Amino acid sequence: MKQLGTIFAVLYIILLLYSCDFQPSDKKDKNLNQDLKVVSDSISMLMSKYLYNSTELSTYEYLALEKKVMGLAKTVQTKQEFINGFNELWKDG
Repeated sequence: MKQLGTIFAVLYIILLLYSCDFQPSDKKDKNLNQDLKVVSDSISMLMSKYLYNSTELSTYEYLALEKKVMGLAKTVQTKQEFINGFNELWKDG
């Protein structure tokens, strides 16, 4: 009976190990980038809907900034990296 418990314990540990995702921490997460692209699109939509002076949305500066934010969303590897980059891009408003 003790052997049966040991066998189950070993099988349980093996199943746990196989269920773990052992990707390197520096590997890019495509789902994160997809989510951040949605966030970038949502920010653009909210800006177009609620910005007090909507003519600014068609300026070269705004369009370039929007493009940089989307590029950031496509390339970063962590949420914090996106937040830091977004804040840096928008620091001058």
